[in-house]
Amino acid sequence: MSSRELVLATLEGRPTDRVPVGPMMLDLGAAVIDAPIGLFCSDADVMARGQLALHQEVGQDIIFLGCDNYYIAEGFGCVAELPADETPHLVK
Repeated sequence: MSSRELVLATLEGRPTDRVPVGPMMLDLGAAVIDAPIGLFCSDADVMARGQLALHQEVGQDIIFLGCDNYYIAEGFGCVAELPADETPHLVK
């Protein structure tokens, strides 16, 4: 089964030949393409390129996008800092 077929069959409760694999390797995509983590977390094109490159190496069935959940806190009024060489973090 392809990854798509595997995931859809699992969601529909149909039998599959194995369990779909979808590890949340979020920031690892930056390392695979040698991108600064700050750029990876703030540029959708860089993030997509990194996750696709990671998929080429690992072959997971599900690709999770993201780098942190700071954006949720920003939605509630917190202030996040996005440094170039580390993951975003809250400052207020």
